[in-house]
Amino acid sequence: MPAIADGASQRKIDPFLMSLLESCGYHRAFWITTRPRRRPKRSVGWHVSLVWYQQVMIASAAGSSAAADSTAPPADRIERVPYGDRWMADAWEMFPVPGGFGLLLADMTQVKAAMRILRNAKIPATYPHLFVRAAALALARNKDSPQLVCNYRRLLPGTVDIGLSMAGETTYAPVVVLPAVDRTPLSALIPAVIEAVDIAAAKESHDLAIMRRWIVPFRFLRRWILGILNRSLTFRRRMVGTFQVTCLNNVDIVVPLVFYSSAILGVGAIRDRVVASEGKAVVRPTAWLSGTADHAATDGLRGGDVLRAIKEILESDELVREAREASVLMAARRGHVSEPRLAPAEQVPAEAE
Repeated sequence: MPAIADGASQRKIDPFLMSLLESCGYHRAFWITTRPRRRPKRSVGWHVSLVWYQQVMIASAAGSSAAADSTAPPADRIERVPYGDRWMADAWEMFPVPGGFGLLLADMTQVKAAMRILRNAKIPATYPHLFVRAAALALARNKDSPQLVCNYRRLLPGTVDIGLSMAGETTYAPVVVLPAVDRTPLSALIPAVIEAVDIAAAKESHDLAIMRRWIVPFRFLRRWILGILNRSLTFRRRMVGTFQVTCLNNVDIVVPLVFYSSAILGVGAIRDRVVASEGKAVVRPTAWLSGTADHAATDGLRGGDVLRAIKEILESDELVREAREASVLMAARRGHVSEPRLAPAEQVPAEAE
């Protein structure tokens, strides 16, 4: 710490005070130091005033330096999360820890063929509709599918309820729950998904407003309430269903590590890749499938079987047949029935049949 001598004694000066005085235009040569005297007692109000004065001087010095240097980057800003928004921060910490994940590369030739049939029939279908349907069929046929386990209870669902993640206003992606997808063909599933997504988008703002009115300032109390809800099978199934699906078309591989159900399927973008077919290198539209599961609900062997079953359904012509049925029903509703056909340039390759 620097010191200034007056001949008889030395008095140490605080570095912060020294820099503050220099910024105000005072030079060391004009400082007058005297023999240290006994420090008088100061009141609490005096100390508060001193702190306030120091903060004002620092702010004015920072403002003057920022004005002098217009190229200075903006300062960082730290905000406190409102109490109403802390529910989701606490909920993220209480989600189950994933036990592991697996990856499979699936051929999307048949999926794209089914999509062309639906779009030629003027049906507003998207790829997530087909992925949801394939996941539901695979889960319904696999007796060892992931089960929802919580509070020492195990849920064996009679139907497959798929929770489809969608983009929302916050970092928490709203989940649209589609009931009994394994019993709903594409002709009925596509309009049901479109209607459910529209309702969920309109309902999200209302739900967020209600959640933010539940102002609980204590973290332990919020976590206690969330723990009660987390141990309810009915609540968890109503929120996310029995299996979740998320799709992203801006990345090649997506592996969700935070979910609320027993397992989740992640589907990346469909890209043309070079794959091996009958010993030859061919170009096929493919997509990476990822399966992440809670280890309390399933293990790696059973989870891998479910992921492989989804891949086999996507690579088979089952979705193509359902797309043809949906197009026939749509044509019948419009008053003319015709067999849906692919354009000559869009015929499915023989090795993919």
